[in-house]
Amino acid sequence: MVTRCIHCGSLTFDRPLFVNTKQRILEYIAKHPGCTISDIFHRIYGHRENGGPDIHVINVFISQMRPILKDEGLAIRASTRGIYATYKLELT
Repeated sequence: MVTRCIHCGSLTFDRPLFVNTKQRILEYIAKHPGCTISDIFHRIYGHRENGGPDIHVINVFISQMRPILKDEGLAIRASTRGIYATYKLELT
């Protein structure tokens, strides 16, 4: 089940919907509406000495997550396309 925090308005989850990286991406977008792909990438892979995979892997993960989120009544929405897009998690 998904609920909205009465203090900050972010969405919270009573159970994980994904494992590992995808769950971390979901939680980051939920807590940081308006974040960019670059923000997400640096949060997930910024600690790696080799810099991590290509930044576009975040777009791939989000695409893979969308059908599962849809079944849960959620959607990751982008403000626009391209490098300046910002992302947020919404109830549908």
